Amino acid sequence: MVTTAHNRAESPTDERAVKTMETEAVAHLIRTGLPEAEVEVTGDGSHFEAVVVSSVFAGLTPIKKQRLVMDTVRAQIASGELHALSIKTLTPEQRLA
Repeated sequence: MVTTAHNRAESPTDERAVKTMETEAVAHLIRTGLPEAEVEVTGDGSHFEAVVVSSVFAGLTPIKKQRLVMDTVRAQIASGELHALSIKTLTPEQRLA
């Protein structure tokens, strides 16, 4: 049997490796743009959910918080590399409540 790149991509181990790399890539972009933030990203390769905790969100409106995070991945969204990102923003105090 000949193993192709397509066949390898279908194995569960490979899928998890790709998923981990993609979620970490999104998290890295957010951390780069908001260096003091704690970032957790989950997702399936095209749709991602990010929980971002930062003191920079204190006193900001929800839309301003969202924009701060979206600005960190704007180029990837514009290029289609990142399809969808759901964002939950919290201050450290909100996370503890």
